[in-house]
Amino acid sequence: MERTLIDDRYQLRALAGSGGMADVYLAYDKVLDRHVAIKLLKARYARDEEFVERFRREAKSAAALVNRYIVPIFDWGEAEDGTYYIVMEYVPEGDLEDKIKNEGRLSPGAAAEVALQVAEALQAAHKRGIIHRDVKPRNILIAGSAHIKVADFGIARAVESTTISHSGDILGSVKYMSPEQAAGERVGPESDLYSLGVVLYETLTGRVPFNVTTPADVAAEHAGGPPSRSRELNSEVPEGMDAIAMRLLATDPQDRYGSADKLIEDLGRVRAGLPSVASFPNEPSTTAPAEAATQTLKLPASVVATGNRAGTRRRRVFWLLTTFAFLVAVLGIGGYSLLRDSGVPGVLGGGVADSPQTSEGARAGHEEVDVPSVKDLGERAARKRLDKAGFQVEVSPRDSPEEDAGRVLEQSVAGGNEASVGSKIVLTVGEGPQVARVPDLVGLTYSEAEGKLDRAGLPLGGVREVSSETVPAGVISSQEPQAGSKLERGSYVYLTTSIGPPAETTASF
Repeated sequence: MERTLIDDRYQLRALAGSGGMADVYLAYDKVLDRHVAIKLLKARYARDEEFVERFRREAKSAAALVNRYIVPIFDWGEAEDGTYYIVMEYVPEGDLEDKIKNEGRLSPGAAAEVALQVAEALQAAHKRGIIHRDVKPRNILIAGSAHIKVADFGIARAVESTTISHSGDILGSVKYMSPEQAAGERVGPESDLYSLGVVLYETLTGRVPFNVTTPADVAAEHAGGPPSRSRELNSEVPEGMDAIAMRLLATDPQDRYGSADKLIEDLGRVRAGLPSVASFPNEPSTTAPAEAATQTLKLPASVVATGNRAGTRRRRVFWLLTTFAFLVAVLGIGGYSLLRDSGVPGVLGGGVADSPQTSEGARAGHEEVDVPSVKDLGERAARKRLDKAGFQVEVSPRDSPEEDAGRVLEQSVAGGNEASVGSKIVLTVGEGPQVARVPDLVGLTYSEAEGKLDRAGLPLGGVREVSSETVPAGVISSQEPQAGSKLERGSYVYLTTSIGPPAETTASF
């Protein structure tokens, strides 16, 4: 390692990783007394003016992203020797790629949690018009036992758009590329969601859906039909989770989720054992209710048409079972007629012909009626209305703004749709915000303030650095909101940190 200090502030400690466009080091920030990760871009990029300008623009956009599931960018610029760098939060527990290599596939619950958190990171970026373009396990860092953070937003775009061509820069990610990205077409949010689908599939099965090595291979593999279902490789995968993965992997972007919002909604519902809400184009938005654990998503025609490579054998089994069921039904009807005519008593003492309640109840179980709309009603009123219509009710609470507490936010079968009498309708009811009081952070060091925020359930939204004659370097000089304020848990707190007197300030970029 030739250099050990960047801009007289960041002391390089150890090489943490290396890729086609950059080397990543564990470093120590002398000013704020904290460990950071610093990415040093390789020299060939610094010589390309087009890339340098795009890098500056993309780094600035990525630095503006604030989300608990995104690795924050603290600083970026050009060192004295012309090396461009980006300073990020240091996440010490490794990445998802190493975890899968060392431990194998995740449990379906853990895989769903990873996908949900990545989807929330993408949601935040997409709302600001930023497409990641390189979602893969190596860029999903493990920040805790149940917390991940996505790294490298915007950086892939800078490399993708430059005139420099080095195949090694992109081929490491080709297994996670959407068909449209591999073809060099314009990409949107759906491309990131496809890449997340590959990650979800890999966490569920331990392998990627298509083992491709070049961008051209992506189109060829998709032309041969979709991959094996994740449930075929891991029987523990719930049907709903399997359907989500297959929808994300659809060849046509229009067959995938239209936004991260819809994906988050479906992941949350399937993870909780509730019916999925999202549907495919030109299909009903809801299905008749069934037990929540057995609800699954419908698959687009492009996935279903050629997907099941064991289809022939299954169809043969299906017809054998159908024939058997038909014979049983014929024999059952004949037996029923004989019993009715002979008046043989049933198990409970009455003749079969004398069981009007049983036959009436059977008819009621298959009767389809309109489901009342109870969205926006209070929980009590919604229960009463559904009970009157003959439905069972289950309530799933969800954090919500204060004004939505006790109100029905969603119902598993939309009002106006038909469902079987006696079936279950799941109501999502707001339970109000989980409130936290903002701690007093002024006068603490950065690490002390971060720990205090973590214990309060309030993530750090960002840190602004200012010169100060009175506040020592590395100490918090102000905060927003003020100490004592009440916030919903998960709301961001912003800090201003001193970097010491102006004479000690390094040049900014």
